[in-house]
Amino acid sequence: QIFLRTGTNHLIAISGLHISLMSGFVWLLINFFWRKYTRLNLFYPAMKAASIGALFAACIYAALAGFSIPTQRALVMLIVIFIALILKRNVLPSSIFLWALLAVIIIDPLASLSAGFWLSFSAVAIIYWQVSARLGHKKSYAQRIYGLFGLQMGIFIGLLAPIIVQFKQFSLVSPLANLWAVPLMSLIILPMTFISSAVLLIYEPLGLWCFELLQWPIDIFFGLLEYMSQWSWSQIFLPQLSFVAIALLLFSSLWLLMPKGWPGRSLALFILIPIVLIRPTPLAKGDVELHLLDVGQGLSILLRTQNHSLLYDTGDKYNESFNMGDRVVIPYLHAQGIESLDTLIISHSDRDHAGSFAEIIS
Repeated sequence: QIFLRTGTNHLIAISGLHISLMSGFVWLLINFFWRKYTRLNLFYPAMKAASIGALFAACIYAALAGFSIPTQRALVMLIVIFIALILKRNVLPSSIFLWALLAVIIIDPLASLSAGFWLSFSAVAIIYWQVSARLGHKKSYAQRIYGLFGLQMGIFIGLLAPIIVQFKQFSLVSPLANLWAVPLMSLIILPMTFISSAVLLIYEPLGLWCFELLQWPIDIFFGLLEYMSQWSWSQIFLPQLSFVAIALLLFSSLWLLMPKGWPGRSLALFILIPIVLIRPTPLAKGDVELHLLDVGQGLSILLRTQNHSLLYDTGDKYNESFNMGDRVVIPYLHAQGIESLDTLIISHSDRDHAGSFAEIIS
């Protein structure tokens, strides 16, 4: 919940960021030590040897991660990059992106039906679009930090439409949280985790000591995210949007991502802001709506009037990670613009009727 409320859940998933960091870490190590020995360089260039080792590490890490869609995308991109380094070829970033897109579709044609597919490739495309026009320019530290925040804002705006369509919610603090959370995770926590794990295999007491040091940045990481997640405006829920509203949301997001100097770019805010502030039309006085929710074998009924909402039963809870409250009932309440219930009735204590009680009241 903390990661969802701050828009940083991608940092704890085994994603392209992790596999890229792992392969880059291996590449730097091999390249550094390979260059120390003249005979090895005469036998095979350090850059090519490092590329082969990094590619091998990326494949192993992707296999351990289960070859999820973001992992497949990152692995194909790294394969193209490292093969280009080995063959001394220049490859355009757009070509790498398209090769990865084609490979994922060939490997799993149904991947295009998942939210992860669209969010993963959209994020990479937005990052490429944001940075492509800024390469080669010398900048001060203040300009670089401002550029990083601008990059996070670009990702936030670009992914706003698909996130709202898929999840009916978004994190308003996501750009600010990612601005410090991504460097902390990428430059400190993940490298220290890799190093500690490697040391643990060689000398256990030293490895355990490294993990104790790792506890400091992890505590800072979770502490700051928990603090930001408690802000009342950190997470915004939206009702079901119409096709016209979704089209306008996508149009205004793309308009805002246009380069500086694009005519009327700021006008897109006048389209974007009303959409993300949309609330469902309240019922007329005296009207009553009854919604029967599909929660499997059990039961869950939502009864609404103009000013009150009543929920009858909560649906099943199959295990600690899957329940009908989080999967069906709560998203539906948010889609109807219901932030809190006035009454919750549990008919009886059977699991298929009361299993998600704890999730609903929390």
